[in-house]
Amino acid sequence: MKIEGCVLNLGCGNKTIAWATNHDLMERDGVDVVWDLNVLPWPWEDNSVDFVIARSVFEHLEHNLLVSMNETWRILAPGGIVEIKLPYWNAEVSYDDPTHRYVYGLGIFDEFDPDTKRGRQYGFYSGRKWKILYRPRLNKNKTSFDCQLRVRKPIPCRLSGSAGELAEHIAQLSPDAVRAYEVAAQIPRQMESYQGMGLFFLAKQYDYKGTHILDIGTFKGFSAAILAQAVPKAQILSLNPCEPEVEEAHKWLKAFSNIEIQTIASWDLLETYAGPEFDLIWIDGDHKNVARDILWWRWLSPGGLMVFHDYSGSQSPSPSHVYFVLNACKEISREFDVLIVDDRGVGMAGWYKE
Repeated sequence: MKIEGCVLNLGCGNKTIAWATNHDLMERDGVDVVWDLNVLPWPWEDNSVDFVIARSVFEHLEHNLLVSMNETWRILAPGGIVEIKLPYWNAEVSYDDPTHRYVYGLGIFDEFDPDTKRGRQYGFYSGRKWKILYRPRLNKNKTSFDCQLRVRKPIPCRLSGSAGELAEHIAQLSPDAVRAYEVAAQIPRQMESYQGMGLFFLAKQYDYKGTHILDIGTFKGFSAAILAQAVPKAQILSLNPCEPEVEEAHKWLKAFSNIEIQTIASWDLLETYAGPEFDLIWIDGDHKNVARDILWWRWLSPGGLMVFHDYSGSQSPSPSHVYFVLNACKEISREFDVLIVDDRGVGMAGWYKE
């Protein structure tokens, strides 16, 4: 199956792939890049690869798996994936290869994923985090296993311009955002087109199985419809305490099976909420209570994004209540990672959780 984007096939040997950049230690037919992976840094630029294939490679290197994973993290673009095959420790054949420096257990990748118990316990090993897409799977002979992980690397996004310029720029970054906006535009909304498209673009990086999204402020369902198209593999929880609006939202959103709407204020649910953590939290509810909505930060997973609608900063003729609350927030005292504002100074702003 062909994988879209820039694909790097590490340590390919004689198993080259026509549509990938093939790497190996030695020159041979079909190999594009010859490099000793023991030599750091590897010869690829930061954020330059979308998919890395590393099958039966890392166990041969002098450095440990942590070093290989960190280098893979560096060269992968935000949202990039690595597919890895490793020798299983409990198979005699794993020790028969004299070039094997390491063998591994099925829990080896837990330390890299902060959603796992060991990932939380040993998170100090590296600041470069991953999301396990599927648990390690033993092969038929139980001699090796494979696993896929997605890099947890936030997409910094600071854009400004007219509403039209922003819409055009986001369409170039994410062409699918245009179609998603067109589908959702039939729903009554209080968002500019560039804002809906911007939400799609930011959410798209979390489109993998096991993702959880929180949408605070359903209104009639526009933002939920945008999110459902951006992350069809995710589970979306949308909150709105206004029953008539929720009833109307159900009608607009019946085509999307991954949305659950609850008729409740976010701060009331927060009192009893017990998990899971969210990968993206979109806040567009009652702006007078945004200081209560921001407390959901504690339920944002590492690498997750909390972003706020109706941000009007100091450059706006009338800075919004959202602006004053976010700038007074002591728990997240740094510049915005996401800031998309039009020439009126109005837009959206947010942070990734480090």
